[in-house]
Amino acid sequence: MSKVLILRVQSPEGTKRINITAQDTYKNLYEKVVDAFSLSSSDDFILYKETHKKSPIDRSSLRINFRHGDQIYLVPEHDNVFSKPSNVSFVIKSDHPIDISTSPLSFISKLIDIKEDDVDLQLDKVDGKIPRQQDSRLCHHNRHGKCLHCIPIEPYDEEYLKNHSPPIKHMSFQAYIRKLQNEASAEKNTFSSLENISCSIKEQCLTGHPPWPKGVCTKCQPSQMTLMRQTHRHVDNIMFENGNMVNRFLEYWRSSGHQRIGFLYGRYEIYDGVPLGVRAVVAAIYEPPQETSKDSVQLIFPDPQEATIHKVAYRLGIRRIGWIFTDLIPNDKRSGTGPVIHHRGSANTLFLTAQECIMAGWFQNKNLNKCKYSPDGYFGSKFVTVVVTGDATGQIQFEGYQVSNQCMALVKSEILLPTYDAPELGYIKETSPEQYVPDVYFKEKDSYNNEIMKIGRPLPLEYLILDVPTGFPTANNQMKSTFNDTCSIIKTPFCIENRTRTDELQDMDTLALYLQQFAEIDVKRANSLPYKATDILADLHLLRYLVANDIFQFSMDQIDPLFDALRNNDLNGVTTWMESEAWQTLLQLLQIELPGLSSSMKQLTPTVTNEQSSNWTCSECTFLNDNFNQTCDMCSLILFSNKKMNVGSNRLDLASASSSDASSDNTLPPQYKVLTLSFNQDCTSLAMSTPTTYSLFTISQDNKIDEIHNCAYTEISTIERLFSSSLIAVVSSQAPRKLKVCHFMRGTEILSYSFANTILAVKLNRSRLAVCLEESIYIHNMRDMKLLHTIRDIPSNRDGLCALSISDENPYLAYPGSTVTGEIQIFDTVNLKPGILIAAHESPLAAMAFDMTGAKIATASNKGTVIRIHSSIDGLCLFEFRRGVRRVATIYSLAFSPDSMYLAASSNTETIHIFRLVNQKEKPPEVASSWMNSFGRILGGVAYYLPKHTTEVLTQDRAFASVHSQSAGTKTTIAMNIFNKTLKLFVAGYDGVLSVYEVNTNEGGECKQISQHLLFNMTQNLSNMQTITTNDRQNSLGGSKQLYPTNTIQNESHSISVSSKLTNEKLSNDQPFSTAVDDKDFPKLPLPPKYDDE
Repeated sequence: MSKVLILRVQSPEGTKRINITAQDTYKNLYEKVVDAFSLSSSDDFILYKETHKKSPIDRSSLRINFRHGDQIYLVPEHDNVFSKPSNVSFVIKSDHPIDISTSPLSFISKLIDIKEDDVDLQLDKVDGKIPRQQDSRLCHHNRHGKCLHCIPIEPYDEEYLKNHSPPIKHMSFQAYIRKLQNEASAEKNTFSSLENISCSIKEQCLTGHPPWPKGVCTKCQPSQMTLMRQTHRHVDNIMFENGNMVNRFLEYWRSSGHQRIGFLYGRYEIYDGVPLGVRAVVAAIYEPPQETSKDSVQLIFPDPQEATIHKVAYRLGIRRIGWIFTDLIPNDKRSGTGPVIHHRGSANTLFLTAQECIMAGWFQNKNLNKCKYSPDGYFGSKFVTVVVTGDATGQIQFEGYQVSNQCMALVKSEILLPTYDAPELGYIKETSPEQYVPDVYFKEKDSYNNEIMKIGRPLPLEYLILDVPTGFPTANNQMKSTFNDTCSIIKTPFCIENRTRTDELQDMDTLALYLQQFAEIDVKRANSLPYKATDILADLHLLRYLVANDIFQFSMDQIDPLFDALRNNDLNGVTTWMESEAWQTLLQLLQIELPGLSSSMKQLTPTVTNEQSSNWTCSECTFLNDNFNQTCDMCSLILFSNKKMNVGSNRLDLASASSSDASSDNTLPPQYKVLTLSFNQDCTSLAMSTPTTYSLFTISQDNKIDEIHNCAYTEISTIERLFSSSLIAVVSSQAPRKLKVCHFMRGTEILSYSFANTILAVKLNRSRLAVCLEESIYIHNMRDMKLLHTIRDIPSNRDGLCALSISDENPYLAYPGSTVTGEIQIFDTVNLKPGILIAAHESPLAAMAFDMTGAKIATASNKGTVIRIHSSIDGLCLFEFRRGVRRVATIYSLAFSPDSMYLAASSNTETIHIFRLVNQKEKPPEVASSWMNSFGRILGGVAYYLPKHTTEVLTQDRAFASVHSQSAGTKTTIAMNIFNKTLKLFVAGYDGVLSVYEVNTNEGGECKQISQHLLFNMTQNLSNMQTITTNDRQNSLGGSKQLYPTNTIQNESHSISVSSKLTNEKLSNDQPFSTAVDDKDFPKLPLPPKYDDE
């Protein structure tokens, strides 16, 4: 019997072993190879004894002459030798019938209908060769001839790129394709397709072995990678259309000191600075939702407006082409001014950190470059990265980069990691049972100048980075801007989205302020408009707001004509669109809410016909009246009152709390400067602190306000009283991490706690004490003050916003669940476990409050437009109230009535709104008491003709009652209580004035002021006379002020005498107030261990 020999057969699909004997022939060998590789015929390949197609083996009947263990080589005759029949059908567009089974795979991708970028289609038709002039010393032919010294050279010629001024480090992608095509043509081979790199195991291997980690083979195993510097790049230059857009982007860093990320929107065009080059032209910067700090930025995914901004950009003929981020460190870190530090962008520092390379690779994988030469339909990416940093002279510079295709593959497979202490180095993940990781090597020269291979743990990032020149148009080579960044008329551009940290809000006020600068131009003096209609609307941030705002949304059908006109720079098209009904409706809404703009806004209508000029529009109900009518036919408003203008100011009132609070007035003496105000849980007491003292007041049934305690205590930032007991919790700004619980009647300190960070808020009820820090909340037992639970890693809560229910049945704690959206996290303080997460608003929260039962929670966002009430048990939205169309409003305080039938809201505007919690079925018919009610009633008949979202906004429930204050912008704290069967509203202002109003629960409307109190004595400066500003509606119109004796408080019918000292002399230590928690429950306790030293 012949001895069995093993012969190894190497093929493009791997190596297999076959058994042969000395009696086998070469013809038998071919048949065994066919069986081993499951091929269809032996005519599809040739066997060779050596590599490089040397020593072919014939299909003869001679006996073989091999030894045990010899290796032969299988070379297929065509590409689809190893392909198996598949049920997948290719849709190929061609003028001639094509047989898929015989067509090479490298050409199938060319026939598939792949829509490449316009710039690639243009470059594909260009020859691309670089012309050269005749050299008089070397060229001896006539001017029509060509020789070796003047013939055009290829766009990838290395000598030309090297000697170019400045030198071109990387050839363009189209030049790289020409190089591959010419190399294939020189070797008389077919141009090989562009294969994308993969570092992951192929799924569903055809060999049938178990998946990783139980099995792997050479067919599904990724090949090892050797990092090489990429010779080509997909984008050869980055150009910003103008510098104004970048300045606006940098204003965020200049004002806050925080870093920032933005997405670049623009287009790709041919760049003649590099042969067959591509330039990325940046037209606008969109700033997505993000959390920023001085040394880091965290993007928030997903962006709820991503689809909208993509759609708007597509209709304007631009697209997302890259991203930009700042890495700016001021030289003077304390003041944040001066030149910036040069800490990156050179060979001695770093270009991109590993984390930035991973981010750039992730973005490039999300934005792939369509390519017909790749079987996958894509190859590489044109997505660019721009870094704003400091140069060697301390000035701001812009550096452009891309990462290589190898880096994209490493990031896509999630095997490239950043290092902990060396940002300029990356690290390749090691193989684990969860993931197979191929070996990644790079070449490095040793001390003897020899190249050695090293494993990429760690690896230098310069192998993965491609630098791209970045700049701006020069004075001699200006570029036309897509948007209105270069319009000299615009002094106040429309604000940028997602900038709540710098108090920039996209709302109706900012829209009106933006439009007002065009409307206020004196057309008669200028003889003609110094701006075009495109200058008004050609703003990406404005266009996104028109589509995405929640007051008056334009549908895509309504705004598409504007996009077409802006894309084609059609001035007449933009003018026609501004005459449309949708734009005119928006202008009417702005005029209704802001009457001061009524006359000037007329200039924003491009054309005014005689018929239009003969009519006038009512500012209350927007009804179009005939010119001869002196009163409105709809609401009977007199024409004179309709034409009244706010002559006191030409600007919108964008009041903020910081600029108007009495507490921020540095001219006041310290004893008259209010630091904090807080009502207790049942609105029977008020606590106030000044820089030198804190005081406690009681609120009696007959509206009498008595000071029961006054203590000299420096800089109290937080003070909370437990119902009407003698227990208070205080925090001083001099020791902001220490909480003290005191018995103010005895003047004793029960205990103190020290925390790791600043205490931002303290909340009390009968069983729990909650201490809120920026990123954690501590819950203590109110009986013995023991720590029960710590809620850690909450979203950053810099304002200490939280609410604690006083109900035993629903003992809930609420705090923000997100820093980007208005989510409420409910926490059960008895069972110490989290409850439901309520998505209340789209914007971050600004205020929240529980009702007495703890079953309802009211919230308002930082936009201050909509107030919603949800069930704290199941998260159901119970009520939704709209404060008004005007958007710039900071909600200071929310308060429920004891019966949970009414909700009050105070803000930095002059109005305090009171809403009635009545279901639609139970609501009685109301008489319109405001222009919004009148307008809502009118909309009932024409709702069909308005956009659905606009109709919902204008017909939502609004305030049942209201209070108008003269001191708009003064920060206030409010509470509601029922005294003598009458609902009363208490408004405590940071100017030291407490006002009491009576709410008419039957008819609503304007609340009646019944008393007003000064919380500190000002007789020293006013010669025993106090200035009290009444808030009666009639007096507030005239702004009247009246002087009253020191010891009297003005009332509608009579004066009430109070003690000048505002103290309760009858109270003593043996006759305390009725305490909800008895003093004996608080024995002397040992001090707990401190979290940190003060």
